[in-house]
Amino acid sequence: MSKEASIKLNASQISQYSCDDLCQILENAKGNIVLEIPGMGDFQSFLDKAEVYYRALFIGENIASFCEKIYFEDNYNYTHPIYFVFQPDNIAGLAQQLLWLFPLCDLDLDDDYPVDDLYNEYEEFRGNLENRILRFPELGDLYLGNCVAGQEDSSSYGDPEHFIELHSKYPEEIHYFWRSFLSNEVGYDFYVSRKSWIVPLGVDIKELLKRYAGFKNEVPDLEAAEYLSLLNCPPIAFQNKNLIIFPDSDVYQAQKCAEYMWFESPECHKIRDNMRVKIMKLGIDITTIPFYFNTVENRTQIQKILLSIEGDVLIVQDMMAQYVLFVNILSNVKQEVVEKYLELIPKLSESLRTLIGQTTDIACSWDKLDDDKFEELCYDVVNYRHQPAKILKMGKSRSRDGGRDIVFHTTGRAGKPPVKWIVQCKLIRDGSSLAGSKVQVADPVDQYGAGGFCVMTSGVIDSTLYDKLEGVARNRGIEIDWWSRLELERFLARHTELRDRYFGKEMENKKSSQSQNVQLSLLDILEDSSSGSA
Repeated sequence: MSKEASIKLNASQISQYSCDDLCQILENAKGNIVLEIPGMGDFQSFLDKAEVYYRALFIGENIASFCEKIYFEDNYNYTHPIYFVFQPDNIAGLAQQLLWLFPLCDLDLDDDYPVDDLYNEYEEFRGNLENRILRFPELGDLYLGNCVAGQEDSSSYGDPEHFIELHSKYPEEIHYFWRSFLSNEVGYDFYVSRKSWIVPLGVDIKELLKRYAGFKNEVPDLEAAEYLSLLNCPPIAFQNKNLIIFPDSDVYQAQKCAEYMWFESPECHKIRDNMRVKIMKLGIDITTIPFYFNTVENRTQIQKILLSIEGDVLIVQDMMAQYVLFVNILSNVKQEVVEKYLELIPKLSESLRTLIGQTTDIACSWDKLDDDKFEELCYDVVNYRHQPAKILKMGKSRSRDGGRDIVFHTTGRAGKPPVKWIVQCKLIRDGSSLAGSKVQVADPVDQYGAGGFCVMTSGVIDSTLYDKLEGVARNRGIEIDWWSRLELERFLARHTELRDRYFGKEMENKKSSQSQNVQLSLLDILEDSSSGSA
């Protein structure tokens, strides 16, 4: 909750005040005022979570017009309260509105709402929700996302006729996408899920990322990337500065949603016409958009791939739409996968050497760092890569940190709430590998309620740790990430200011001792890493 708050209000307090009393309290506030909207207690269904967010949305939208400034805070733990932080500019109107609204906060989710003006307004607002320009569209997306996830929680959804009616109007929900409430702001419809976005062709996707993708600083630079897939190998996407596992199943799911929504659903003609009208209002020449010239045979053929230099945003374009996928589902390429590609296609070795930047002048002397310095380096890498909303280093390296060297919270974006991450840092000076037995994963994740776990090491990660990370991710439904010596040195080669901060003298001495900049064979480097981890 905001540390600047001078007054905190909740439902039980408001119910005890007269309008004059509440006006006096609001007038005496010397800073921000905080209104607490209760969570839902013990874990309930997705539909119960949706109702928590809808209740908060209804209250926030109804008090916003009485406030000079207002925003909401939510730790995205559904059992905890949501807070509105505001400064009023119409105290009398706000007091009356709060007294009218407070019964919503005072009811449990299982209680029946009384049939009165408030209840009628509550349900009428819900009925017109999709056409509103909201002050809090993020709350609207959290509400609708949980509705989509929990459609089958309600017994009424067991009726096939109900499914037919619902999915005729909202065909995207069959594939667990929903139309973002931010669409009403940008002037065209785009669709989100917890994994990706579907955006119409022709619109400025970088502007959309800038406004709604949760990047605290600038939108990452995007470069054209290539796709490659070989038998018995996961497909990859790569450009000159990075390579990732191509998330083909997630791209396919988004493509099938777009195809069904615009070309196969009962209302597809109406949905397409509506999109065309909105795109034309933006001044976009639709004759330049391949969407209107595709056929059944070529709709899903990938036309373009863009990948950020840090590998945290992937954009895939076919003949129907642009699909945006984010870091939570994008994976680095494991060492053995790269080796397999090099083994099967020798002629790619030079391209792969270039794109991952494994040259002699980027290898770092990790034995020059102590544990504290290595943790500081990891802190900076996390800060650069994730641009977290909040980040903490948990004391000195030898302190009792409960398996947490670094804790950070990602910034939320449309369709994806923030995630709390735990990072463990393991400095290895002798070039050996890091085994699963050396890293605690499940215990700190469970103890501190993390939604993501990352291990960062100056050594090579062996298969037992990969298996352990993937097992915990699968069993607990969390996100995972890893940074070995290979990923760290590639990252530092791209961010020379960080490399110079921690290895400045060493790197300068290396440069001066080299008569020329000669690239090592990627295969040789990986073989060295393999022998070091044997």
